[in-house]
Amino acid sequence: NGFIDHTQEPKRICRYLINGIEHGEMSQFAIYASSFDIPLVHVSGDEALCLEAAKLYPSVKSTPTKQGTGWISCRLYPTSGVRSQITTDVANALLQPFALPLKMTLPIEISVEFAWSELADNFAGVPGVRRDHARMVSWKIGDPRDIYSWPSDDWHPLR
Repeated sequence: NGFIDHTQEPKRICRYLINGIEHGEMSQFAIYASSFDIPLVHVSGDEALCLEAAKLYPSVKSTPTKQGTGWISCRLYPTSGVRSQITTDVANALLQPFALPLKMTLPIEISVEFAWSELADNFAGVPGVRRDHARMVSWKIGDPRDIYSWPSDDWHPLR
């Protein structure tokens, strides 16, 4: 029930898994920030994001801004109320003892399920990438900052 799949490229990437558990962009950001010892303390977005935050990061505070009603449709909450609630929720989050940054045991395994198999074909030949099935590939990273490095010239999965 999320408003657009939060997988970086929602028309191309159906699922994004970290160490075998489905995650979205929020977790990618939290993992990246953890490499700089920055904890995730607050998120705002659709109700699905807030539920994901509560499930994966119980200490993170969240503010829902809308309710997903379909892949590209949602019901927005009144702007003035949302702005006020975000201000209150962020202030409350900052008053709480901070959670520790999300430190994951390295290496971290990333799995991506694409919308069609041709997209997985493009990654399958890269050294260090495993083809899990027709539309899914996986690889390992040794540095949390590499969570965002793919696909680019700097992208080098662990072998």
